[in-house]
Amino acid sequence: MGRPEGPVDRTVPELGRLADHLRDMRRRAGWTYEQLAERAGYSASHLKRAADGRRLPDRFVVQAYARACLVDDRVYRDWFRARDLHTEAAEAIARAQRAGRLPTVTPKPQFVRDCADLSGALRDAWTRAARPTARAMEAASNGLLPRSTANVIANGHSVPRALRQYLAFLEVCGISGRARVPWLRAWVKVRGTPTQKELDGTLAWMDHGLAAAFLDVVAERLRDTPDGSVPPGPGNVAAVVTRRFTELQDVLAERARKLREAERRVLMLEVVVGLRAPGTTQRPSRPKPTRALRRRPESSSACRP
Repeated sequence: MGRPEGPVDRTVPELGRLADHLRDMRRRAGWTYEQLAERAGYSASHLKRAADGRRLPDRFVVQAYARACLVDDRVYRDWFRARDLHTEAAEAIARAQRAGRLPTVTPKPQFVRDCADLSGALRDAWTRAARPTARAMEAASNGLLPRSTANVIANGHSVPRALRQYLAFLEVCGISGRARVPWLRAWVKVRGTPTQKELDGTLAWMDHGLAAAFLDVVAERLRDTPDGSVPPGPGNVAAVVTRRFTELQDVLAERARKLREAERRVLMLEVVVGLRAPGTTQRPSRPKPTRALRRRPESSSACRP
């Protein structure tokens, strides 16, 4: 006679539920672990460890355990339940492992002074994103971040050579939207103010929101230059910044005008079809549809028995 079963370890609740279900299946089937081992093809100690809740058993062990407990076709739902509980337990353990690997370090691009600081901040951002593999980063960036380049940047051996590659690395690390502004400031601080040709080429592939943020950062860099002098090598970048700001404002104004025109056309259409009264901003309440009563046909003498 083997040792009695110990209590189920419920440190991971999903593992505890899987162990409870396996033990309940064995009790309802009426098998001892020695008898269960003969039917399942695994040793009794192996099956007993699968139902203690301390570790995640192998999927094939769980399937053999549940299959050995099937005494008739009516309990096949228990086999499917054991499979689902094993999947839930595996996902819970994976989440716990990922949460345990997440570091508490926070990248601070606002304190970047040179390329070494920028490389360290990028490495912190990669670490904060749970250290994705170079293959995953290449796939997530749609080829903008080659595997070898992602590897050297993540390991702190180099910094991106181009702004587009730099932003792709940040996007893979979960940094997007307004969170990219301090990173843009760090890039301009380290790489310097772009020339007119570089600025035009950069703004050509940026969307309007990112372009406005980048122009704002470049304008801040120009304003912070001592004595109002232009940093070395920008060309006529100040004029380009002003011109592109004006173009963006014109684009946004044109979008707002088209939106107002569309709203006006919708309003006129609703007035024409009667959904809205002229001079009002709210639609009139529709009358509640009434159900037409069907008139009962009069019975004739021909239909009477």
